[in-house]
Amino acid sequence: KQLGTFYPRGLLLMDFDEHRANRRMMQGAFKLAALQRYVEMMQPVMDRHLLHWGREDRVVFYPRIKQLLLEIGALCFLGIEDFDREAVTINDLFLDLNAGLTSVLRIELPFGAFGRAMRARRELERWCTAMITERRRRGATGDDALSQLCRATDEQGRPYDVRTIVDHTIFLLFAAHDTSTSALTHLAMYLGRDAGLRSRLRAHLARFGPGPLTHADLGRMDFAQHCLYEAMRLHPPVPMAMRRTIRDTELDGLRVPAHTVLHLPMMINQRDPRWWTDPDAFDPDRFAPPRQEQRRHPLCFHPFGSGAHKCIGMLFAELMVKTFLWKFVQRCEFTVPAGYAPRLEWVPLPKPADGVPLRLRPA
Repeated sequence: KQLGTFYPRGLLLMDFDEHRANRRMMQGAFKLAALQRYVEMMQPVMDRHLLHWGREDRVVFYPRIKQLLLEIGALCFLGIEDFDREAVTINDLFLDLNAGLTSVLRIELPFGAFGRAMRARRELERWCTAMITERRRRGATGDDALSQLCRATDEQGRPYDVRTIVDHTIFLLFAAHDTSTSALTHLAMYLGRDAGLRSRLRAHLARFGPGPLTHADLGRMDFAQHCLYEAMRLHPPVPMAMRRTIRDTELDGLRVPAHTVLHLPMMINQRDPRWWTDPDAFDPDRFAPPRQEQRRHPLCFHPFGSGAHKCIGMLFAELMVKTFLWKFVQRCEFTVPAGYAPRLEWVPLPKPADGVPLRLRPA
């Protein structure tokens, strides 16, 4: 309900024919050719941000990576190349919007988290509507996802209405940077604690040369992917999902009536000792042969969801994270403070409360 208030008509909230039609509409933005182009587009953005990071000896990781990934989302999904002027405004709007997810007083008043979130949503809608109108006026020829949505047509050959594209664009931009920010921040926490793990990851990534990276390169970064998966296993960006039964069913001997809302706790399933060895330990090798513990049960590892609603941007997120790791880990040696054990926040999205302070020096 909270998600639907601020991200109405998002793909995640649709079912059956409506979901299939809208997923088809968005699928073109995540086909192989599009992903290959996104890999090319995001690398100069990362280089520019990391150049600035390299001039400092200390950074707080969470706000820095959030802004970087938001800029990549704006470029790949909206086609905005000069994002500096708008970045702070858009980031603040998403911060206000997501703060509303946990608001207790759900009345739109001039003050309070809920009112700020509703105003942020309307401002984002105005911003996206103006972009779509201008994009269609100019022909929408770009490689970005928004241009593809502006060109897309339904099964009868009709263009999609502006409101539909606005809703998908806002949800896509939220999902593209906030969830990956959560995953990368937790991964930075674990890597910053473990010099041996950083050294091993650096050696693994060095095998792919000086770049620029290609889509094929990223497909061979198995250890980097296992590190990402382990961070998402321990700290899933979406800790819990909800599903509703469509007919009477039975689960483990318990009768569940139709239209019952079920909570699927990734945060519990992914630490269940029945499926995971030493489940609270950070151990990327559990995903590698011969162990492959994620295969012990079809749903013991599902940070991207499963079935028809599995995250449409999963491959994009993996490519983006691995590209960032390839650049950051080889360029920077980084550590967290001695004995680092931050308080963890779970809402609106999971992250260490202090944003993970890193000390940097050239690798």
